[in-house]
Amino acid sequence: MKTIETKSIGLCHGCFDLLHYGHLLHLQEAKSFCDYLIVSITSDKYVNKESGRPIFNQLERKTLIESLKPVNKAVISNCI
Repeated sequence: MKTIETKSIGLCHGCFDLLHYGHLLHLQEAKSFCDYLIVSITSDKYVNKESGRPIFNQLERKTLIESLKPVNKAVISNCI
């Protein structure tokens, strides 16, 4: 008989265009509530903060978020 290990999955979402210390604290706390943390990132076409934004494109933002220790997976969200 196999033993199935139960894991919890968490999800955070944001633009993460200008990453700051508060973002890191938020992701660290989110990870403390789950085993596997997924972060979804708003795609470029839905970032409507102001002219000239996002400053960093969606692939750059995804790469940065994926490099953070609490994050297990980052995805780009095309949903509004």
